[in-house]
Amino acid sequence: MTDFKRRGWIVVAGVAVVAAVILGPTVNTIGTFLISLSAEFHLTASQSSSLATAFLLGLQLASPLVGWLLDRMEARVVMAAGVVLVAVGYFWIGGSSTLTQLRWAFALSGIGVCASTYTPAGVISASWMGARIGLAFGLINSVSAVGAAASPVLVAHLLDGSGWRPVIQWVGAAMVLVAMPVIWLVVRTRPTDKVSMDSQPFSGPPGVGIKEALRGSVYWQMIFLIVVAGFGTTSIFYSIVSFLGQRGFSLQTASTIFAAGNLVTFVGFLAVGAAADRWGVHRILGAVLLTIVLSVAALLLAKPSAEGYIAAGLFTLLWGLASNGVMQLTPLLFVEHLGIRHFGTLFGSAGLLMGVASAAGPIFAGGVFDATGSYAIAFEICALAVGAGALPLLSLGRARHWKPVNENTA
Repeated sequence: MTDFKRRGWIVVAGVAVVAAVILGPTVNTIGTFLISLSAEFHLTASQSSSLATAFLLGLQLASPLVGWLLDRMEARVVMAAGVVLVAVGYFWIGGSSTLTQLRWAFALSGIGVCASTYTPAGVISASWMGARIGLAFGLINSVSAVGAAASPVLVAHLLDGSGWRPVIQWVGAAMVLVAMPVIWLVVRTRPTDKVSMDSQPFSGPPGVGIKEALRGSVYWQMIFLIVVAGFGTTSIFYSIVSFLGQRGFSLQTASTIFAAGNLVTFVGFLAVGAAADRWGVHRILGAVLLTIVLSVAALLLAKPSAEGYIAAGLFTLLWGLASNGVMQLTPLLFVEHLGIRHFGTLFGSAGLLMGVASAAGPIFAGGVFDATGSYAIAFEICALAVGAGALPLLSLGRARHWKPVNENTA
């Protein structure tokens, strides 16, 4: 292994630790916290879901700015600021007394998560790993899956013995204490010395200009894919624990099923990343979307019975393997079609559009529940949306190569 590769994997490992520390206690515990929040504030399902929506809006709407900053300054500065925002948001949530305050606090936390995890992870993976970006991003996400698996169970256990207010503030403080040293000591956006830059393994084109990308159909086909798939998966994701509770499972059991699915993602991330590097992102992304649809079918059959537990186990396996595949493979798709020249800006702008759709997901699921008394119809519609996301892959597979353009097209 060359010195460049060794340094690259160290940086990727540092980003992975930060992702585990931040994503686990935020994205993967919101559903658990929402049960306690709904009880104290007497929230309807739509009001409760609006908190997840606020978080997602903050996370995704900040993506263009975060991507723009990452094209211009060190990732560790952006990520450190993001961790601080997450912690401030969690302390604000713990001290909130109104629904409006909760929404703003969740939105602030979402902005922090965007700045400290997903967007920087994509930029750093593309900058350091090049042709192995799939495996690198898979490693980051697989390590974060450990935090995703442990966090809901740990939070549910803490909530049994303490109020949700101190628990969420403890979580905020812990994220700062663990993530900040790793960010400052390990994370770098890209290699800075000439030898490292000349040794990068990426052999593809440097990339297209921003205007050229926005005028082309390929960019918008990718946007359609991630928007409809993002809407479908987030609508389901934030309602899984509530749906399982409605089906008769206890909070602890529902949280354990949810956490088990997150644990399976550890294997899923590595397998999906390695498979995409070997067989191509288009084929593997299509398989991911199909697997998500099948997992939803299993979830709808889950209940506290022998057959229902089998269905829950099948859901755990399929959902764990595939549910984050769209998020994981999107950076590969952008690198393959648009290159790395303006990756941060283009990837961030895509995150904005995906965020609007993803943020609407929980509200949609909550609204359907309020109208029908069940999440089942919402989940069925979301599964169809995920399946529709595969349609652009039919033409994207034939439009892989972009020619580099002059600087005046940027």
